[in-house]
Amino acid sequence: MATKKIITVFGATGQQGGSVVSAILQDAKLSSEWSIRAVTRDTTGVRQEARGPGRRDCPGNSADMGVTEPYILGEGLQADRRKKADLSDKKSVVQAIAGSEAVFAVTNYWESLNAELEVKQGKDIADAAKETGVKHFSWSSLMDVNKLTNGKLPHVYHFDGKAAVEEHTRSLGIPATFFMPGFYMTNIPGQALRADPPAHVWTLALPMPESAPIPVFDITDTGKVVKSIIQNKEKVMGKRVLGAYKYMTPKELLEEFKAVFPEAGKDATFFSLPHTAYTDILKGMGLPDFAAEEMLENMRLMDEGGYYGGASLDESHALLEDPLTSWKEFIAKAPAFKDLKRHLLFRQCNFKLASTPPYRVSNVVSVAGRSNHSTMSAPAPRRMFLYPDSVRAPNVPQRKDGGPNPRIYGWCLVAAAFFMENVGFIRRAAWKNAKFGSLRDIWDYIVTVEPRHDPAVFPLIDDASHAEVKPADHSDLEGILDQHLDQNQFARKSSMFPNTAAYYRSQYLSGELTPLDVAHAILPLIRRDTSPPGEHSVAWIEVHAELVLRAAEASTIRYNEKRSLGPLDGVPTAVKDEYDVLGYRTSQGGIHDYAEFLEVGPGARGNVGQPSWCVSKLEEAGAVIYGKLSLHEFGMDTAGYNIFHGTPRNPYDPSYYTGGSSSGCGYAVATGIVPLSMGADGGGSIRLPASFCSVFGLKPTHGRVSFYPGQNHSGTAAVRGPIASDMRSLITLYEVTSVPDPQSFFPPVKPFDFSSEGERTKVLGLPAKWISRADPEVQKICQNLIDRLVDQKGYTVVPIDIPLVAEGQIAHAITLLTDASSLVQSTKGISPANRILLALGRTTPAWDFLLAQKLRRVLMEHLSWLWQQHPGMIIVTPTSASAGWPIRNEKELKYGISDGDQAMKTMEYVWLANYCGVPSITVPAGYAMAEGKTGSAASPTVPVGLMGTGEWCSEEALLRFGLDAEDVGHDILRHPPNWVNVGRLAKQEKERTGDVPRASGGSKILAFLDIIVKLAATGALIGILVMLLKINDNLIKVVDGDDTINVGLRYSGSTPLPINAVFENGFSPLRINIENNLGEGAGRPVWIRNAVQ
Repeated sequence: MATKKIITVFGATGQQGGSVVSAILQDAKLSSEWSIRAVTRDTTGVRQEARGPGRRDCPGNSADMGVTEPYILGEGLQADRRKKADLSDKKSVVQAIAGSEAVFAVTNYWESLNAELEVKQGKDIADAAKETGVKHFSWSSLMDVNKLTNGKLPHVYHFDGKAAVEEHTRSLGIPATFFMPGFYMTNIPGQALRADPPAHVWTLALPMPESAPIPVFDITDTGKVVKSIIQNKEKVMGKRVLGAYKYMTPKELLEEFKAVFPEAGKDATFFSLPHTAYTDILKGMGLPDFAAEEMLENMRLMDEGGYYGGASLDESHALLEDPLTSWKEFIAKAPAFKDLKRHLLFRQCNFKLASTPPYRVSNVVSVAGRSNHSTMSAPAPRRMFLYPDSVRAPNVPQRKDGGPNPRIYGWCLVAAAFFMENVGFIRRAAWKNAKFGSLRDIWDYIVTVEPRHDPAVFPLIDDASHAEVKPADHSDLEGILDQHLDQNQFARKSSMFPNTAAYYRSQYLSGELTPLDVAHAILPLIRRDTSPPGEHSVAWIEVHAELVLRAAEASTIRYNEKRSLGPLDGVPTAVKDEYDVLGYRTSQGGIHDYAEFLEVGPGARGNVGQPSWCVSKLEEAGAVIYGKLSLHEFGMDTAGYNIFHGTPRNPYDPSYYTGGSSSGCGYAVATGIVPLSMGADGGGSIRLPASFCSVFGLKPTHGRVSFYPGQNHSGTAAVRGPIASDMRSLITLYEVTSVPDPQSFFPPVKPFDFSSEGERTKVLGLPAKWISRADPEVQKICQNLIDRLVDQKGYTVVPIDIPLVAEGQIAHAITLLTDASSLVQSTKGISPANRILLALGRTTPAWDFLLAQKLRRVLMEHLSWLWQQHPGMIIVTPTSASAGWPIRNEKELKYGISDGDQAMKTMEYVWLANYCGVPSITVPAGYAMAEGKTGSAASPTVPVGLMGTGEWCSEEALLRFGLDAEDVGHDILRHPPNWVNVGRLAKQEKERTGDVPRASGGSKILAFLDIIVKLAATGALIGILVMLLKINDNLIKVVDGDDTINVGLRYSGSTPLPINAVFENGFSPLRINIENNLGEGAGRPVWIRNAVQ
């Protein structure tokens, strides 16, 4: 038997390479002549290819380049486990190709967004093919768009890079053919071609005219074309083979869509997207600005030069043995249209249009003895799907509070858990004592209401609004700093500024710090695997230094090469330990690894090796993820303790809990270790720790931020969302993580425009009767911030009433505990307090669970009625009815605590947003006196938050409310005693190691500055500045002598050099930035000195 020839396929589990592997294996003649050497990261995809025909898509599409290893994985695949093909190592590429008769190569630009890297990889493969004597080299190429359009479209890097490799290959003189794939059909369904409920009119939206010719191509047909190249080697040597079914205009694409789906497509239309609207949509989906511009030019190429420069497809089609997939055939099987019948069914549903007439407020409202006149138009009505009817809730007599629930901790808690699980009458008595049966008391009021199990409400896509949006420019340093400081005046007036995403961004862009510098400063503080453990490691469940350093190094390289990914690139963050992150366990705060169970256990859903969608978006934005943060086990209580991994105490007062369940998130942000983190919220678990730790937290609309590809363990109440040290960081994190996943009904979030106020009514709804249930000191602190919003920002307060809140909180608790009890079969290894809660969840009868869902509809409809009365209103309450949650006995930290009454008090207000699916935000409002502390020497140490709750999908209005609250409350905020200035630590380390960049030029002026910095430690700075103003012409004036001192410098005959000196903790230490406007590096702050000893 003759020895088979070897063909090496790069990217064997990618869409192109996988199709080539499949085509060869499925062809009897070719598979008898050729062995395939598959070069890939993801060997599971090659296993799939080896199993036989019928596979249309391949895993690993975004990860089939880099360090790879070829395996023998089935009939026809040639193996060599000793060879590795690292595309950054030319020698290993040579070794991988050695002995091959033919090579098919493709590189993935979109993995790195780095054209130079792709060109280098492609050239190295071509060079290796020449060195090893390959007899037929096939390169997946594209046109040189810059050359084709005479420089008109110069930014289509993924085309031009592949063309550069083709040119290099031709210069080598090796036997080669160039496969030229067309425009992927997969880019159209569900993206460019989608429906807009409720009318459900299908629209094809592309930034080109209706007559533009598009060479459409099913990427899974790549194997058919490459197969023809192998079979016709002599005919195609040195030529391009075009891979496209045919040229089709948008009009023709729609006509064939109508032919395949006549009912759905009868009203289908084409919309020529404005160029700015197209790029705005892409940016809203997370693409960097330069990549969005690149995609736009790619689209423009169709009509402004021609995808193939107008070349005919006939010669390439003549080579084919198998016909290419037609557009009709493709859309008939496209996954995006598989649920078309279901979508058509939606047309028959009772869609709700949240369209209300323009509303005007022109009245005098008394709030705590003051009046306010406000006249403001509401924004245009928005359309929504599944929006509840506007029905006022019945006037039900207020339920009286029952007797107290027992507070149990220590060994008593362990015993109670045993009896709750094993003695039925005790379990039923506890369920009744918790008032879980009280919904039966309102049966008469809700019996005829249909249950609502899912509170999700979706906004309908408005293409016009997308076209009008002009997102803020995050790419330049000056834009970010000005934007941040303009919106947050307190950042200039206090020392809060160094712990923000914008601060890190500015440091990286200026070169004063790198993400690696920051990583070296943070890791010693949070690592558990050192002796002793890091000072703040108790807030972390797991951190892998090598993964952190790898991400920080990659970000540092991007900044050095001036290809930063955006405002989160290099910014430190961390996630609650219920997010899946590659390389980490997912313990949910317990001792088991639930990620492993969900991936490989009986309930696995094919998500092996996939991080959470939010984590992927963070990584794509360049954020450095500093591991997994602590939480209350399973997120099932609001104290935030953890008996397995340790409890992070409240940074402001260690005699209090941090709040939960996202306790590590609140702690990590409040202490300054990271400026932002991702938590989750099923009953206040983002907002409560944010409130208890005096930071900002957003609970988005239900379903807005994705759980994909994992499971939402409380699918009718829980959401994911951000916690941050400031509003600007919160907004940026929300924008990045709210990009819709492939299964989401939500459209992309419109980029936040900091330059305008946006269309909104400044109306605050005050449910006074409900607020009266909070502690008096909490009410006073929150009222103070409300008064400031009224006085300084023009808000109007209107009285509202929300009935059934006591019953609603019980219904929410029933729902959460029933959800949780269905997820855990064995309670072995689970904390005693959670075993009690799970036992309560298993006790709930179906009757009571359904009553809870009936009440959900009643309350959602009442909220809808309120917003019909007051469009754009934000409902304001305290975030928690109590000022924090005190630790009353150290045994609580060892065994846990069951204190249902305290838990319900902390959740008094937060549950409504989870239960009804509306968005909600908490902002710092002030500080209350700690329990048991009195006297003139005592000072308030317990943070209190104010919460704003908005209409479904009104996150933008809530974020603007948050900016207003942050601005008027700038003097309220203060750091906790254990706050860490990470930037200063990083700079001190750089200074210690001699790696501090120094300013050049102006030596006399720098000498004066050095004197100023040293004298700052003595508190004599102002006097010295005045003296210098008198004796030195280079110093112009002191602009502000309060907390921030701005001094202008002038070189002789030049423009001013602004200096910003920011004091922290009095006069020491001092930071001085010089902005050099005179030459290279203009506009970049230069670090002079770090701290004064």
